[in-house]
Amino acid sequence: MKLRSKLALGFGSVLIVCLAASYLLTETLSRSSAEFVRVARESMPTYANLLRIKDCHERLGGLVRQGLSGADPLWTMRRLDTLKAEMDLLHEGTGKLLEAMAGYDPMDVGEMQRMAQDLQAAGHEALAQGQRAIDAVRTDADEANRIYSDGFRPAQERAARIIEGLEAQVARRLTFQAERLRGMAQSRARLVGTVVLLILLLLMVEALSLGRYVTRRIERLREGANRLADGDLAARVKMKGKDELAELGATFDRMAEVVEGQTRTLATNSERLEKEVADRTRQLAEKAAELESKNQALARANEELLSLDAMKDEFVSVASHELRTPLMAMQGALSLLAESVAKQETGEAQEFIALCHRNTNRLIALVEELLDLGSLDSGRVRMRPRTMRLAEVVGDVVQSLRVMAQERALELTADVPADLVAWADADRTAQVLTNLVSNGLKFTREGGVRITAREVEGFVEICVADTGVGILAEVQPIIFDRFIQVHDPATRNAGGVGLGLAITKMLVERQGGEISVESTPGRGSTFRFTLPRRPAERPREAAPAEEPVAHLN
Repeated sequence: MKLRSKLALGFGSVLIVCLAASYLLTETLSRSSAEFVRVARESMPTYANLLRIKDCHERLGGLVRQGLSGADPLWTMRRLDTLKAEMDLLHEGTGKLLEAMAGYDPMDVGEMQRMAQDLQAAGHEALAQGQRAIDAVRTDADEANRIYSDGFRPAQERAARIIEGLEAQVARRLTFQAERLRGMAQSRARLVGTVVLLILLLLMVEALSLGRYVTRRIERLREGANRLADGDLAARVKMKGKDELAELGATFDRMAEVVEGQTRTLATNSERLEKEVADRTRQLAEKAAELESKNQALARANEELLSLDAMKDEFVSVASHELRTPLMAMQGALSLLAESVAKQETGEAQEFIALCHRNTNRLIALVEELLDLGSLDSGRVRMRPRTMRLAEVVGDVVQSLRVMAQERALELTADVPADLVAWADADRTAQVLTNLVSNGLKFTREGGVRITAREVEGFVEICVADTGVGILAEVQPIIFDRFIQVHDPATRNAGGVGLGLAITKMLVERQGGEISVESTPGRGSTFRFTLPRRPAERPREAAPAEEPVAHLN
């Protein structure tokens, strides 16, 4: 017989025995449960009636106390009559239930019937004493209180003790039945357990015999596996028989033959792979040397780029300073020349001088932008934050740009609460607002520019909205980059090289804020930036040397 059949027979026997034991135990528990349910079903109505009677006595006490405290006596007496009728029905029902219980289970039922009669008498006594107390309260409050204390309260307490006794009798009856049924179940369980134990002992003896047979064969398999693991490729177990372990032994022998063949093949392939690995290692070493050489070249190129960048910054700074002085001189000379020509009233000359004056101003603005950008990049710009009234700063900016708005026939308005404050550098904030408002005026043909502000979660948000040409969607993500301009035929002569918004963003971020833009082409743009309302709690940093930053026009 195969091991599978033997194991199936053994486990089948155990399963049959367990099923039979489970059936017997289930049958016993089912009968016990049914008996207990029957007893509980017969006892619970009596227990429920007792609870209702207890509730009636509590309501009786409440009514009597209400009557003694001044409630309407007629209303109280009517409620007492209703309660008496309800209690009589409950007492009658309890008596019938106890008579029914006495018919098939006389245990303690006679005592319970006597207690029920005493409970009914105590209830009547309590009702009578309560009515007397309520009647007496009309004429003599002291007499009413005496009746309540000496007559009504003792009757109530006696009724409560009788109810507790009856509840205890019902509970004892249920406990007795539960203990009896538990004893029956335990007796049946011991009998079933004994039978199961005997059968399991027989199966254990058979299992031990089968285990010794299996152990001997597994030991042979283990010895063969150890020999094969130690390198003996000729190891074989050669088991006889037709059971599963014999089949496993035959499979092991076939596996050993395959392993022997594969080992020889692996030895051949290993030699070939070692040669290939050596060749690849040499190639990798050559590539690594080449990569190291390229890295060194890149490092040198990076150093050269850093040096060139520093030279570029120095050149821009020097060139800007050198250009600024002659340009300022040219601006002053042009102003004097314009005054001289104005006296001679030559219109054509005045026109040429105005053109030169405008272009000179544009060159000066460009130089100042380059100086500002260099100062911000090098960290030489120092912020001087303080608590400032935003309405004052906005008012100064509006006043300074009102002439520009009037020249372009545009509206320039502001709506800022007078008590709104921010923790920021007033000059730098004015510079940011001047940049944004002047840009809005430059790129607006009709309508105007509006400045608003509000408090948002510990920050002050300032909005500069215009009704100008707007910004294309693909330009908006890079509008704050350097040398980015809005190309539009209507604003071709607006001037600038695209550094104003880059400088504006750097000034806002240096003060702990953020800036963003929303725009629809043809409908205008709205720039929003935030400033903190109070100083941030952070360590003080060493302040770099300050270099003035010019306001952009």
